[in-house]
Amino acid sequence: MAPSRCALIALLACTACGGARPEAQAPTALPPEPASTRPAPDLSPVPAPADLVMVGRIARPRALFETLAGWAGVPASLEQVLPDELRELGSIVSWDAPVELAAVLDPEASGPELEPLLVVSVGVPSPADALAYSEQRGYRVSEVAPGVHRVAVDDDGVCAVSAALGPTPARLVCGGSWRDVEALLPYATRGLPGEVFSSDDVHFELRAEPVRARYRDQIQSIRVMAGLLLRRIGTDDARVDRALSEVVYGLADEAQALALELDRLEVSLRLDEPARALDLDYALSLAGTGSVVGQIVREASEGARPAPDDWFKLPASGSSGSYSTAVGGARIEKVVRALAELADAYLEREKLGADTRKRIRDAVEGTARIYSSYAYVSGPLEKPPAGDDASARLAQAVGYYLGFSEVRADRITQWMGDIAKVLGDRAFLAWLKERHGLDAAMAPKLRSRIARAAPFEARATVYTLELPAALLETLMKDFEGRRGDDEAGAKAERKPAAKPGKLTFVVVPDGERTVVAVAADERVALDTVVLARGAAPPAPPPAPAPAPPRPPRPWSGPFGPLPDVFRWTPFGGKATPAELPALMAKLPQGGRTPLVSTLRAELAGERVRLVGRTRVLSGTLSDAGALVVLLSDGAGKPEPPR
Repeated sequence: MAPSRCALIALLACTACGGARPEAQAPTALPPEPASTRPAPDLSPVPAPADLVMVGRIARPRALFETLAGWAGVPASLEQVLPDELRELGSIVSWDAPVELAAVLDPEASGPELEPLLVVSVGVPSPADALAYSEQRGYRVSEVAPGVHRVAVDDDGVCAVSAALGPTPARLVCGGSWRDVEALLPYATRGLPGEVFSSDDVHFELRAEPVRARYRDQIQSIRVMAGLLLRRIGTDDARVDRALSEVVYGLADEAQALALELDRLEVSLRLDEPARALDLDYALSLAGTGSVVGQIVREASEGARPAPDDWFKLPASGSSGSYSTAVGGARIEKVVRALAELADAYLEREKLGADTRKRIRDAVEGTARIYSSYAYVSGPLEKPPAGDDASARLAQAVGYYLGFSEVRADRITQWMGDIAKVLGDRAFLAWLKERHGLDAAMAPKLRSRIARAAPFEARATVYTLELPAALLETLMKDFEGRRGDDEAGAKAERKPAAKPGKLTFVVVPDGERTVVAVAADERVALDTVVLARGAAPPAPPPAPAPAPPRPPRPWSGPFGPLPDVFRWTPFGGKATPAELPALMAKLPQGGRTPLVSTLRAELAGERVRLVGRTRVLSGTLSDAGALVVLLSDGAGKPEPPR
């Protein structure tokens, strides 16, 4: 695609950046024909196409961008961020009018390829100005109907300037080809501008029904394709093939049921200017509950409950956390049993003994037995460990975790014991080395002991997971590599692991539930358990406005600050994980403003919706804006300690 066409399409797709609109200039096009001889353009409303698969709108591009840029502390206009050759577009389009997008299935497409016809449109205050601008740039302009002009940008891209309904008299509609524009022009100019989606500033939808109607035969044949797959991956072992068949057909049935139930996916943004917050909403709609996913969402709509009171009593130092209601336990257990049977059958075929297989099967099936509702918080260590070796980096990365699980402690300790047996099974370790080349010296070890955990009356079980030095170094390099450490710089300066690393898990019975604490250091983990009893309710973080009211029956409600988000974001060598706290300290809010989310399920007859919301306060945006500046000018690299 030529650069001019790419630039124009990119501009239309990124118009959330907004910008000031200069005063309209006098048209320079040819004088119009007398009104008596020019046919009037067709402005009759048109309905949405039956095969519409995607639709979207940015209702207030200028206001959205300028507000968010102001909250981020980097006020800018569209003209300031656009390339020089595109800034002049502000003279022919209106960034106060909605920017809209629409896509339909290509009626001429065949085979499994899904390539929709797609257009993006923006408001044009003066069609004459837009046509004059196009001619001045050397684009080929031709009238194809009254009030509709084709503008050929290059061989690969084309637009149309057309009379339209809505807040502007015309719209500039662009697509990858004239087929795209021609197919969607009536709806883009006389249908989409009148659609009422919501009062949100941004709204996008993906609709599944047209795809389902087009590919219904393929969906109905998923089970047949699963049978063909089984023929290719099957073995000569009857038990393995039987277990494999159950798993593969189970996945195929779920994929087919879900494909027949999917309705639409919606994503929207809304500015809450009085609260100086941005709400990101997302919803997945299903037309039925025949799939496992649909059944779980239905259970969540009927059984979800507010956060437990104890969640608000967890340590105030927690920087992130969540709570969730367990639903679909029976279905999850069924899936886990099928996977355990497949693993057991495969290991029997590999000639592993019955005792070894039982240990592995118990550990796999135990994951379903410990599934329950929970609430937890996690946070950084009060005193970061000294040194920069792998053990210290592990301790800092883990921080601490403290939570409640609504399952009895004996189930958790039994599961942890099963894992310890697997890690200590010599036959299994020998098989891993012989079959997969995994050295037994790299295998972690899990040990346990009983300890006092005041103020709890019941004794705690303390588990220590020991990671051999070679394994620890490998894990930390991989972990930090995902965060963008510079291969030749930051990683090369790291000291190799000279001793094993450790993780401590403390499990304390508390009636019918269990308190769990995790830290790299055993003393830290035991001290953290104490905070589960008698801790004062955490003070809410400072915010310019109160948080939104919590829904009465949420499924879960996670929260976390900017550092937790950026923990998994590559920094391109600008800042390593160990330097993240120093980097956050340079930000206006120190990265402390939380991102608060909720997830809930809604039921309406046989239809279910999974609805989520994440609230982004202006403090997070100001920190994000400052972080971009720090990293862009090289200031993000903290100075070494003196």
